[in-house]
Amino acid sequence: MSDTPTFSAEVATGFPAVPLPEYDQTAAVFGCAYGGTYEPRPWGSSDDVAAEFTSGPAIRDARHLVVRTSLGLIVQRVEESTPGSYNAIVNSAFTGTAIPTVVSSVVPRDEGEVYIRFVTGADVGVTGATYYVSDDNGRIGATDLYRLGTASRITLSGINAAIDLEPPAAQITVHVTRTNELRTEVIAHFAFTTGTVHTSADTTSDDAIASACTNVATSISLMATLLAALVLHFARGSGQSIHINVAGDNTTSLAAATTAVAAAVASGSGQDAIKALAALTAAYALHLANTTAHTIADATNVVTSPVPTTGTVVAGDIIRVSTVAPAWSNTFLADAFDNYGNSNHDASIILISGRILPANFATIVTGLNALEGKGKRCVVIAQARKRADGETEAQWRAALDSEWAEYLDYRVAVCAGDGLATFTDGTLNGQYARGFSTQAVRRLMSIDRFRTAWEVALGRLEDFTISDANGIVIGHDEATSPGLKASKFWTVYRPSSSLVGRVAFLNFDITRFNPQDRVRSVRVNRITNRMIAEIQAVGLSLLGKTYDVKRTGATSGTLAQSAVDAIRPKFEQPIQNGFQADISDWNASDLIVIGQTVVIDPDTDAFDLVVTINYTPKLPVGRVRATFAVRLGV
Repeated sequence: MSDTPTFSAEVATGFPAVPLPEYDQTAAVFGCAYGGTYEPRPWGSSDDVAAEFTSGPAIRDARHLVVRTSLGLIVQRVEESTPGSYNAIVNSAFTGTAIPTVVSSVVPRDEGEVYIRFVTGADVGVTGATYYVSDDNGRIGATDLYRLGTASRITLSGINAAIDLEPPAAQITVHVTRTNELRTEVIAHFAFTTGTVHTSADTTSDDAIASACTNVATSISLMATLLAALVLHFARGSGQSIHINVAGDNTTSLAAATTAVAAAVASGSGQDAIKALAALTAAYALHLANTTAHTIADATNVVTSPVPTTGTVVAGDIIRVSTVAPAWSNTFLADAFDNYGNSNHDASIILISGRILPANFATIVTGLNALEGKGKRCVVIAQARKRADGETEAQWRAALDSEWAEYLDYRVAVCAGDGLATFTDGTLNGQYARGFSTQAVRRLMSIDRFRTAWEVALGRLEDFTISDANGIVIGHDEATSPGLKASKFWTVYRPSSSLVGRVAFLNFDITRFNPQDRVRSVRVNRITNRMIAEIQAVGLSLLGKTYDVKRTGATSGTLAQSAVDAIRPKFEQPIQNGFQADISDWNASDLIVIGQTVVIDPDTDAFDLVVTINYTPKLPVGRVRATFAVRLGV
């Protein structure tokens, strides 16, 4: 390849004729998934994917891509090595007395942003509270109103996360005190013969009762042993010289307690512990008063300490917590490549769900080499890490560039930068703060095979934005915070035109490059690509305006010099303002050259204007020239 790459093409569809790789549109999604096979399988609908798999990053990606593209794809499950987890819960907007707590036993299976907003307040465990819930921080997913009823746990099945509304700390102390009192009174009752409550003392039913409790966990263990002791005691009849008759409340009053204690043992939650204590205490109280079993009621060994309350939720209360997706190891990723390579599937694109690190790069390249050895040629698209807590935008850019400095392969595209990505499974929609790798694959899957790569790059990146509803940038904007334009990354940016200021554009091309000059080629290609996108955006803003064009045929004409002089500054401005860090001659007189011969659309009278960019990059590659077309007004 020469030191002076040239980007010039005949004007045809209005974009440079850079060819696509020799791939079709088939994609394979590699990532953690749950409930299905580890063998690669093709799927043709979102419902089919859901019938096989329950959840996981790969499943969210696969269902979205199938719905958005109406194309089938392949799912290659990768075994997890690091389970998902919760970040710190945020209760700053929660004013109720209940304590929102993540349920550590419910392990997250995807990256998400749990959002719960109460519309109606109530005591926890008492019917009345209503709420909205979503795993996308309430952006677009919190659309259905739910009733909490008598429950105290809110579960998000899509990402397998759960939040318990636990009792206030002071009420846990009350609960522990009352549980220990129940223990004391039960043991005393078993031996109680005063007034012939029992015909003789029960000296064996309490043998396995646990020691006094100190917290929720030990209270649940204690209650389980108290339940077992009461079951034994209730069954001791006259033949055993304890009760005058077998206690009739053995199968009735203990039924609710048995269910409640089992629920507390299963969940370990404070709320379930309070419910279990209430049911167990009620069963015990009924037994004390049972004169079918006793000669007289036992009015001595009664539980009298305060009853713990469950806490409250208040209308307007909000709970937030983000989840971390499970991760695979290089060993398991290599296994996935082996499984896929040994199958009869041959996709052109592999999306690795989740995020990759430079440490994963060798495994990916080895996997691609093995696939090529079997005649399977494809590209891999994955997402780089997001900003760490406390890491500034500038620090993240510098660190990312340094971390990936030694890693480059034209078959691997690393997407750098987060924003808001919209996902759907065909029924439910969510908008998440995450990367754009899935949306880039959607774009590639949707390309007509014979369109040009730069045409792909210039359109809107569907289902992804780097600015919120107010136009405020929330993710990395390569236009305003440059630094990730090296060949290692795909990035997103916003054209300077206010017309499309809130729309993210994909900054990449997917051509194959000469290995010995790949770095310079890709860098120059991307600078040019971004310039063209800026000018195309300006062209959109000029649609509908009238210009002096003299027809020379049904579909041809000549643009007046006055029109050229009026249009050129509009095209030059975003280049001169936005690319001074990239090019050395941003103020050259021939930066933008506009051809006066135009192609006229016979149906609309709009015309294609031929534009050429000439510039010298701040790279040792010489002069660069790119010719393309811009659709303007009549």
